[in-house]
Amino acid sequence: MGVVAAHRNVYDTIVNAGAANAIELFHGYTYSTHPVATAAAIATLDLYQRDKLFDRAVSKAEKFESATHALRDVPYVKDIRNLGLVAGIELESREGAPGAHAYEVFVKCFEAGVLVRYTATCSRSRRRGSWKTTRSSARCARRLKA
Repeated sequence: MGVVAAHRNVYDTIVNAGAANAIELFHGYTYSTHPVATAAAIATLDLYQRDKLFDRAVSKAEKFESATHALRDVPYVKDIRNLGLVAGIELESREGAPGAHAYEVFVKCFEAGVLVRYTATCSRSRRRGSWKTTRSSARCARRLKA
């Protein structure tokens, strides 16, 4: 749970520079601190502990990192960073259309059943249970035509 705060000038800059149909400050909407969402978050933390999900994630991180960094030669990929099973893939901006590439990747991946979140021209992918998701993300990125 968290909060996002920004000066009005910063907020206006982000909103006005975003791609058409983009959700501004997308990272600020995570469950919006609703009491039911808070209860779900506590239950989720209990589940993480009971099923040792953090330990399991550590055992899969190396394979995920290799698969994610294999995308480095895909067109428009500028940089790739990861920590555990979370990856950040920075895309080259399209002149005059900041965020357009990330939005297109978001749509294509969503259509393929892959969950990604993006901010501006960055797209983050979270692994959903199997290595196949990473390969699906790679196919999404390769299909992207500018």
